[in-house]
Amino acid sequence: MNDRGDIDKSLFSIVNISVQKPISENTFAAIIRSGLFKMKYCAQIFAFFTELPLAVILTFIKRHKLKFSMINKYYNKNIKKYYQNQQLEEYFKYAE
Repeated sequence: MNDRGDIDKSLFSIVNISVQKPISENTFAAIIRSGLFKMKYCAQIFAFFTELPLAVILTFIKRHKLKFSMINKYYNKNIKKYYQNQQLEEYFKYAE
């Protein structure tokens, strides 16, 4: 894995580790853009926000040209009431 993209994609595979049907990064980005919580991908959505290191989340945001405010809104609307990520919440305070 010499390519930085391959490293990031392998880290993103963490969100798919416990499910039979994986979600692609592009599909995941589309879900974030929509703002909707898709129950069929709930394990992957929660894993993204709770299992991935902040650096991987930031790389994902940049790669898919998402606004950090969009991630913040999605997290607060759909994730925070069930699972909290203190590191991500700290970052929200200073981002954008």
